[in-house]
Amino acid sequence: MNEEIYNSLKEAVKDKLLITDQEIETVNFVFWLTCLIEKEIFTKTVSSSISEWAKLSGMKNSDEYLLFVFDEISFMGKIKIMEKGFELYGPGNPGLKPFLNYCKELSDLRNKIAHHKFTNLLWRGQNLNEEKVKSLMIEEFESLAESFNNGAIHQEDVYGRNPETSV
Repeated sequence: MNEEIYNSLKEAVKDKLLITDQEIETVNFVFWLTCLIEKEIFTKTVSSSISEWAKLSGMKNSDEYLLFVFDEISFMGKIKIMEKGFELYGPGNPGLKPFLNYCKELSDLRNKIAHHKFTNLLWRGQNLNEEKVKSLMIEEFESLAESFNNGAIHQEDVYGRNPETSV
């Protein structure tokens, strides 16, 4: 899409949805952060953990199948799957719960946007249109992702269990 078409679309969105340039940037920020979390964290981390379990149980082509399944599950669905795993298998990864809470709050923001609630988007009680709030949100994400991923990738699954030694 060339710049002229993009600008035309942007102007139509501003006109029809009564949204400002700043609110459009905030919508973009929330959208892309959600995409980053969904693809990089859930798909790679969770599907790789489940993939290891599937391979141990003899499932052929499990990677292709699991990637398809995870692509079809909604963002909140992935959060709920991880929550259930945390509930069933214990807090082997203490960084998971705060990370999931962050994801739920982000999902709530995305839902507000989907229902045309562009004004007064807040993160921790602060206006998300402000750049400093977006920076704080990214810093929090990075910290939680680091805590969540600490030891969870490859050696253990996201619940803190080693698929080679756990039953």
